[in-house]
Amino acid sequence: MRFFQKLVIFIFISLVVISCQSQLEKQEKSKDIEKSLEIADSIIIKQYDGQRIAWQLYADRMRKLTDKDILHFYSMKLVIFGKEKDSTSTIFADSAKIDDNRNLITGKGNVEIYTPKGNLFGSTLKWDRNSGRIYSNDSVKVIKQENVLYGKSFRSDDQFKHMVLEKATATGEVSAKEQVW
Repeated sequence: MRFFQKLVIFIFISLVVISCQSQLEKQEKSKDIEKSLEIADSIIIKQYDGQRIAWQLYADRMRKLTDKDILHFYSMKLVIFGKEKDSTSTIFADSAKIDDNRNLITGKGNVEIYTPKGNLFGSTLKWDRNSGRIYSNDSVKVIKQENVLYGKSFRSDDQFKHMVLEKATATGEVSAKEQVW
């Protein structure tokens, strides 16, 4: 009889523990739903400056947690339009993050920038839309009129008119007459 009582008590305690555990799991799942993930494919986002398009972003996929103002893009292409039609710049990256609260775009992986002033290649890039600054603290390669420069870091305005390379090196020989920097 004692064995039977112990068994009944054991089963009762087990049911209470399982019930509490199940309730905790339901609460955790409801929190996950509150912080749900939005996913969209084939994204196009346009930013206007008055009547003209300031920039356009294309991506294969976008992910966003609903409780944050941070968007994650994959296989991203960003086209920045200048005030003149011929001053368009295009940025490619494997992934990008837009933080709307900080007004910051970060590109990572195989970053490529094509501009009328030259092209830049690197692994990371940040665009602070508040200041109009574009920069990278990683090594970059810049090609301008078939001249190649390498730098340990990079910064520029958002139209790539004023580029600065830290600890720059170059390959080849360039006379003062041919210098384009």
